Amino acid sequence: MKKDYMKYLSSLLIYGSNGVVASGIHMASYEKVFLRVVIGCTILFGIFALMRNRFTFYKYKRDTFFLALSGFSMGIGWLFLFEAYDRIGVGTATLLYYIGPAIVMATAPLFFRERFTPSKLIGFAMVAAGMIFINGQVSGGSGSLLGIFCGLMSAVTYASLVISSKYVQHVKGLENAFLQLFFSGFPVAVYLLMKNGAHLAIASADIPSILFLGIVNTSLGIYLYFSSITGLKAQTVSVLGYLDPLTAVVLGILILGEPAGPVKMLGVALILSGSILAELLSGNKGLTRRRPEKLRRAA
Repeated sequence: MKKDYMKYLSSLLIYGSNGVVASGIHMASYEKVFLRVVIGCTILFGIFALMRNRFTFYKYKRDTFFLALSGFSMGIGWLFLFEAYDRIGVGTATLLYYIGPAIVMATAPLFFRERFTPSKLIGFAMVAAGMIFINGQVSGGSGSLLGIFCGLMSAVTYASLVISSKYVQHVKGLENAFLQLFFSGFPVAVYLLMKNGAHLAIASADIPSILFLGIVNTSLGIYLYFSSITGLKAQTVSVLGYLDPLTAVVLGILILGEPAGPVKMLGVALILSGSILAELLSGNKGLTRRRPEKLRRAA
């Protein structure tokens, strides 16, 4: 499980740079999402074929259903998140997005029979306090109401993505990653057709950032994320997931020049400290896999 743990942490660091990379692309938010899905799917399928792997998902109807549900959630969530990037900024949008882990943690006892431990509760409280310090700019009216709404909706879809992914028991690794990304393309493509029809203009200056977003932030990030998430507890995914917005805040300050006052830095420190407390001081017990009760009965 240590391998799953490290892969998950790596995916979070990659995801944390999404907003910074996307900010360098001068296109509509949904166009950026569409391109990252197309590039990511192409690369993952190419690797899958070169490795001479074979699809197995059709053997597992339950897994296929949850893969599709998770993929749809991811695609819709990206549409909301990238729109929030444009309207309220990378740091604020990412932090709103990561209200999602709180939803997952709150529902974990219901969906996965996972118990809260004292270290996780204290750690989560510290993380929540850090979110309040950093996210005060939203309540202060720095962003549009639509941007805040998009950020919050991205959090809801994040929770749906994680919960659905945890029910996928047999389809793993590269196949899992490709299928999740493939299914995410359906809602994205539908939205693009509704907005633009079949027209998509790409400026040559945007191509390097688009390729980086598709290859690194999508293909590599998706593989690391979905090949590790089924081996971790939902509460582990939830608490450590806050390293993603932490990365986004730091990169936003260093690269995009977003403001970094003492209150914001206190929030960042609380998020990092809470994550460490919740996981390291609990002896990483959250790394053991437990199958959902309904799936254990069905097996």
